[in-house]
Amino acid sequence: MLVEQRNFPPIDHCHAVNISDSNDVWLYYYSADAKYPIVQLKKNSNTACWWESNVSRGENLVVGHNMVFVLTNEGDIVGINLENKQHKEYTAYDTQGNELTFDYYFGRGSILYGVSKNSIYKLNLEKL
Repeated sequence: MLVEQRNFPPIDHCHAVNISDSNDVWLYYYSADAKYPIVQLKKNSNTACWWESNVSRGENLVVGHNMVFVLTNEGDIVGINLENKQHKEYTAYDTQGNELTFDYYFGRGSILYGVSKNSIYKLNLEKL
């Protein structure tokens, strides 16, 4: 009902879901009506928002403070500022300053877990 009231674009193909806590769900999907919307739904609330990201190729979604990070199938981390809609690409580095590349990654809330051949990294994107 809330989706219809807010006129959210239909989901043609869902790329990612992030449940940041028990009251907050985020979706990143493809819609022919609005390319790659990001939707926030709040439990037990009449609060729901959506933004058009224009970021294709996404596989995962991580949520930070006023930011959403779309993790692409090429290994890119694209941050989208939800206030001004600006996009910025980020690169992850280890403690020695070496660029990290991941074989795959996943996230929950603001935490990105990146897995490479010999390591698992935990990155808190809330701090960006």
